[in-house]
Amino acid sequence: ENYNYAVVWPAGSRPNEVVIPEEIGGYSVGEFYGVTGSGGWSVSIPGSVRVIERANFTGGFDSLTNVTVREDTAIATKIEEGAFKDCTSLQSVMLGEGVDEVERWSFNGCTSLQKVVLPHSLRRLGSAAFSPDFDYYANPSELPFLEGDEYNNYYLGDWLVAGESPAHIREGTRGLGDDSMGNAWETPELPEGLEYIGERSCGSMMPYYIPDSVKFIGSFAFGVSFVWFDYSYGGYVPETDENGICYLDGWCFGPASIE
Repeated sequence: ENYNYAVVWPAGSRPNEVVIPEEIGGYSVGEFYGVTGSGGWSVSIPGSVRVIERANFTGGFDSLTNVTVREDTAIATKIEEGAFKDCTSLQSVMLGEGVDEVERWSFNGCTSLQKVVLPHSLRRLGSAAFSPDFDYYANPSELPFLEGDEYNNYYLGDWLVAGESPAHIREGTRGLGDDSMGNAWETPELPEGLEYIGERSCGSMMPYYIPDSVKFIGSFAFGVSFVWFDYSYGGYVPETDENGICYLDGWCFGPASIE
């Protein structure tokens, strides 16, 4: 009764399309550890799965072409670090509503990827989650599933995943992926409607305001030491209290100096 996964076909008999059921023997499928085999194939994972385990497809899955996580808004599903890393034949990833976290490198090294659909339920997108290499979208203009703009910011649906200009985040952006603009040196202009600001996502300067729509701000989203960057590069520093703690629009950012 404590097991939430099962092997559902004998060796050598796997079909071209594998559909994992929501229940096996009356028990909910709550975790997924992957499958093996050769020949082009697709996998459909139920939304009832809470965790798609770390590195469960990594290495040796060069024949997997399509991944679908079916919708289930009652369950929060996390795709762990490197879960589908180096699936070099993977062409499409369809994540249904209910998937709320895609950890770093989840689909890293999937060099054939053409299409990615993210759900509105997503609240965390890890570093280089869909990058074909280990360099955090080193050549994003070459990736067919990303949309670029004139500021060299690149979007995956309503998430910004790689860019150079936090001062020109487009309207309608709902999330900033981890490390999406970590090397930028501009004061961020955060649009209304933005909800999730990932770790190290906005370079090294504080914004002038935080929109009311923001629900989450990751660690080091705006750099490390506000005072140091203000003196050196002219960035904005919010007011601090008598203890030297920075606050901005209801958010606490900790000490204004690391001294």
